Amino acid sequence: MNRDEQARADLKKYGVITVRTLKPGEAMPQHLETGFEQMPVMNDFVWVAEKGRKIIGILMAAPCHGIIFLVRLRTEKDAPAMTVRLLFRQCVKDWR
Repeated sequence: MNRDEQARADLKKYGVITVRTLKPGEAMPQHLETGFEQMPVMNDFVWVAEKGRKIIGILMAAPCHGIIFLVRLRTEKDAPAMTVRLLFRQCVKDWR
């Protein structure tokens, strides 16, 4: 199965998963238990994966001398494995 066929199969099986950064003023998702829920974070360095209106994954990073340092990656237990790939790809795309 080539990449396009796999992407279509994943879409049919899991539905649409979107990845975005936290919006200004948006609180950290509490249900993913990142350990950073009460701390101030830079929203531009926090990516969330959403399925429908529910956040199913989070990737936290920090800028460090011209590179991106991965701080925390969490997904829900029932989130598709491709959630991690989507979070990483969007992170790299946004900060390349």
